Amino acid sequence: MGFKRDKYIDVLTYLIAKTADKKNVGKTVLANLLYFIDFNYYELYGESLTGETYFKTMNGIRPNHFDDTLIRLIQSDVIYLRREAYFDNKLKKYYIVKIPDHKFSKKEYFVIKDVLDKFADFSATKLNYHISKDIPFKHASLDGEISYECVFHRSIEYSVRKE
Repeated sequence: MGFKRDKYIDVLTYLIAKTADKKNVGKTVLANLLYFIDFNYYELYGESLTGETYFKTMNGIRPNHFDDTLIRLIQSDVIYLRREAYFDNKLKKYYIVKIPDHKFSKKEYFVIKDVLDKFADFSATKLNYHISKDIPFKHASLDGEISYECVFHRSIEYSVRKE
């Protein structure tokens, strides 16, 4: 499975555009939303939507191409970054400069919308908690790659398959 840079940028900029008005959505929440989109899509359709590789860290997940992509989007004037207060924290909050033309299939849109509906109002702490209980994350070793194949062993609580 290869990294799909254009699709990754489409999904990431869509998430930024759709969550710009949410005070809780900073860098960590965006990364976690991408995780759930990719892993839920894989569970339903047998492939990652973006082809991103995710790693387990002490603080949650780390998408391999996330930081580089954000920097490229800022340098290209597609998005901009502001540090904003959120309770006792300073969030790295991203905003769209140019609204991109997103082209998603019905399957892609369904998964993205479902993740946004379920998780976009969660704090980074709450999302990290949910990821820590997800089987793919639990089965990965610290600093190791999180296996997409583990989604087929998710508990009913985290499974997106309707069986």
